[in-house]
Amino acid sequence: MEKSTECMTDLPIVSDEGQSKCPECRGAGVLYKYYKAPSIYPPNCAPVLFTETCKRCGGKKDSYVADNKNRLKLPYYLGLSAFNPSAYIGADNKPISFKNEYTFVKQFVENFEEIEKETDIKGIYIYSKTGGNGKTFLASCICFEMFNRHHLMPLYIRENSLLEELKKTVSDSQLSPRENLKRAQILFIDDLWSRKTGRDWVDDELFDIIDYRYTQKLPTIITSNVPLSSPEINKRIASRLDEMCAPIRIPDVEIRDKKKVENRKALLAKLREKDAERNKDEEGE
Repeated sequence: MEKSTECMTDLPIVSDEGQSKCPECRGAGVLYKYYKAPSIYPPNCAPVLFTETCKRCGGKKDSYVADNKNRLKLPYYLGLSAFNPSAYIGADNKPISFKNEYTFVKQFVENFEEIEKETDIKGIYIYSKTGGNGKTFLASCICFEMFNRHHLMPLYIRENSLLEELKKTVSDSQLSPRENLKRAQILFIDDLWSRKTGRDWVDDELFDIIDYRYTQKLPTIITSNVPLSSPEINKRIASRLDEMCAPIRIPDVEIRDKKKVENRKALLAKLREKDAERNKDEEGE
């Protein structure tokens, strides 16, 4: 991936002071709500004012990003500016266009609050049959941006870990693992349907999670090697995801190994440059 011109640390530097405030309470830490006076109150009594701790930031006001950085667990701690849509080159050495899809992703993240209110799209389904082409990287960048911009804490889980959590739910009657997946502010499932389980109970449990998030309009980010139209996946789950997620197909070009080669070349060039400078200094002495 092409290096971003923006500063990249373990957490983003928020230049706009307003962006660091909780979008729910606007930095107040509490929510003010008016309730109609109970019948035991005198007639025409003014509404009663109540305050309650903001559930979005937990009453931590404008320090949400800093206070929650240790809870953030993602494969990559980079924003969308780190993703290079021009990195995909075909076998004919010509670029494969991915700019329209990338533009949509950026608009989804930047305007999420408006999208949340006006559309049924509450997530993104990123797929491609090729491995190592940036599916996980892009999804992680999306979640990182959502955490930074909208103060939504992502829950990241790979499919193999997801199956283990579902087994616990079924065998031990534990509700917490499944409830965490259902109620996460953002659920990021990586590499879904990479394994053929052949068990109906898995699809039932997964459908329960996806259906809950669909009805509650909770954002869900998924990466997979198969499209939602694939006959390999459960139709009920695919139908729900098709309604709630925008499909984004990444070009079938492996870029992970190419990036490693580029990094090695850059490192070797830097080492040679240092050696040349050292030799020059020694000759000067």
